[in-house]
Amino acid sequence: MGPKGLGMRDFWLYVWLRRAALIAAHVSGLALTLIISVLSRPGTSDSL
Repeated sequence: MGPKGLGMRDFWLYVWLRRAALIAAHVSGLALTLIISVLSRPGTSDSL
């Protein structure tokens, strides 16, 4: 059962790696949006 040469442990490792990559992409995208919105706000460029 399952793909050839792919054990249950490898399958779960793949699932967790894919989940971690998704979370990392969301977090970095959110952080980038936050940084851009903070930097583009008027009156904050001189306080940095």
